[in-house]
Order: sequence, then C-alpha cells, then structure tokens
Amino acid sequence: MYRSLTFSVLSLVFVLLFSIESVAQEASTVVDTTGAKKKYKTWIGANYEAGTVFKLNNSFPAGNGFFNYHAADIRLGWQTNGSKVWHGLSNYPYYGIGLTSASFFDDVNQIGQPAALYFFYGGNIKRWKRSGINYEWRMGLSSNFDSNTATTWEQIIGARKNMYMHLGFEYAYQLSQRFDLAAGIGYTHYTNAQLAVDSRGLNMFAPKIELRYHLSDSRPVMVPVQKSKYKGEDELVLSFNAGAKEMEYSRSLAEEYWGKNFFVGTFSAAWLSGMSRTLKAGLGFDMGYDASMKAEMMVDNDVEKPVTVEGSDYFTLGTFGTIEYAMDRISLVGDLGIFLLNKDVPKAEPRFYQRIGVRYHLNNDMFAGVRLRATDFSQAEFVEWSIGYRFRWNRK
Repeated sequence: MYRSLTFSVLSLVFVLLFSIESVAQEASTVVDTTGAKKKYKTWIGANYEAGTVFKLNNSFPAGNGFFNYHAADIRLGWQTNGSKVWHGLSNYPYYGIGLTSASFFDDVNQIGQPAALYFFYGGNIKRWKRSGINYEWRMGLSSNFDSNTATTWEQIIGARKNMYMHLGFEYAYQLSQRFDLAAGIGYTHYTNAQLAVDSRGLNMFAPKIELRYHLSDSRPVMVPVQKSKYKGEDELVLSFNAGAKEMEYSRSLAEEYWGKNFFVGTFSAAWLSGMSRTLKAGLGFDMGYDASMKAEMMVDNDVEKPVTVEGSDYFTLGTFGTIEYAMDRISLVGDLGIFLLNKDVPKAEPRFYQRIGVRYHLNNDMFAGVRLRATDFSQAEFVEWSIGYRFRWNRK
C-alpha cells in the first residue's frame, strides 16, 4: 500500500506541472521585458517541520511508537529574474540545494537520525504583489539510518543509504526587502528502491515553516512577457541506464544470492514531439539486461532449483510512452511501459513498468539523470542512473 501511495504522490508532480503548463499557454512568453539584472538573486533559508510517520505497512514492529518526527533544513537558493527566456516560460521559478536532518524523538535510538543532501525546484501557482502560492519538489540522497536495535531500522528502511524525495506546497509572504516567511505542508519519502529486500520505506507528512533571507536588497520584477507562436520541435533521445537491485527470498537459501546486488542495465531510444516549449511526449523502446535473472530462476516457492540459464534469458525488450516537462537544463520525466519480451520465471517482472525521475542537460543535447523504476504502479524496484544524447530538428 505505501509504495502505491508513494508513486501516486510523485506522479502528482507531473499532473500539477502539466496543469500549470496548460494554463500558461493562455498567456504567451518569448521576449524578455523585465529589464532585470543578469545576476540571479541568491537567498538562504532555515526550515523547520514537525509531523507524522504513516504506519502503512507491517514493517513497523508492534508498539515501537514511530508516529512522530521533526526535521530542520538549511538551504541555498536562487530566484530566477527574467534574464533568460525560460524564466518567464516557467513563471519565474526558484531552485537550489539543501541539507535536511530528521529525528524521531524518543525512537531515535531505534532508527537513527537520517540526513539528506538534495536539489530542490519550486514553481509559482498564483502570485500577488507581496505573496504567492508555490509548489516545490526535492530529490536527493540520504544516510545515517542506524540504531542500537538493528532489526528495527532494517525492518523499516532496509539500508543505511537511501533515496530522498519530497513534494510540498506553501504560501510565501514578503516581510521586507530582505526577508520572506513561508508556511506550507509536505510529503516526504525515503526509499532504498530494492537495494535491500527489507525495503519498507518511510512515508512522512508535516506542516513546515521557513524563513528566507535575500542577500540582495533588490527583488526581480516578475512581469509576464509575451510569447510568440511555438513552431514545434521533435527529437530522438538515446540513453544508457544502469542500476542495481537485490532479490527477495527465504534466508534458508544459499548465501550465494542473499544480500547480493545484481546489475540491471537498459538501452533506451525514444522519439518525442514538442507540444509546447516546456512539454514533450512520445514513444520509445527499451532493451534491457538483468543479471538477477539467474537468481530468480533458481527460486520456486522458496525452494532452490538448479536451472540452466542461457545468455538470451538475461535480456528484456519493452516499449513505453514518455512525457517530459523541461525547465531550461532540468527536466522531469515520466514513462509508462510494457514488456514485450521477458523470461517467464517464477519471480519474473510484471508486464507493466513505470519510471519517474529527473534529467539534467550538461549542454544543449548531452544529459545525465536519475530515475526510480516501479511495477504495477505500486512496487518500487530500483534506482537507475542515466547518461544520454538527443538529436533535435524543427518541424516543417
């Protein structure tokens, strides 16, 4: 259940962004009319939140009291100022890096004090003269899950190093030329994405408050700029994706496979058609290699069976629909796929798979990224790291 909720909440990011994009098409932006200085506006922030850990699965030992937590963040952010075209196209977003540390009150000795380093991106939903409503997503890596009772944190999260994800909404008010105060709510999820089979994850919900200090006493003038008609662009995207996962079966099996991570790699090719300057959609194919296939094939109802594995059994073939929301060099990407070919074994992959993640363009065409892959909209499988290249051309 909790993984289904996790993937649904992450998918909400796409629904929100695409809805905002549709509304934004009503007003148009290509010419910068703000007269803003070229220097981005830098701010630092201190954030505090206190909330609840959802007990959505049986991984929580009875009576352990994991219901409350609090966390503090320090953040370095940059407010876009209209000096580039994409600032206006994305309604003047902000972005930056942050460090968060969480504590579970009296239960800290059972799970540790996780900390995460993350990238964040925030966009505006509604803006007034001195205030606005924003959304914000974060993605990063976390560590420091540990405890004096080893079985407790292993049951809940399964690994000391995990992936950190967050989606939140806030109301921000300008107190003065230098200070802002923001208050909102957010959903946070920690997952090891199958790097350990005791993967249960943490799902956390909390209100938050943040004080931001702007290093400059001048604020950018966020004036809407006029859009010219979008002429359209298509692209071919090629990428190589790699990750690792651990198999799940009885500890009575041979130690050869228990606790071992297996390499998973995929070569992807996709054609995308631009629907607007920020939104693209298309179709693609995956050709994958799954080194865990041998371990899967040797397990049938938790009984080892020495099955011979041929070279072709490690390979999979799938097709997927993809959608991308581009914010200058950063893109949010979501895929919905189906396997056309995968070996029929007792623990074979489900037919349908999904991916959601972030892509960063190193230059105009080369990119690197990270994505979370899931199956059946509910089972987080593994994190995959990507590197790729795109070929673009204008539609006639």
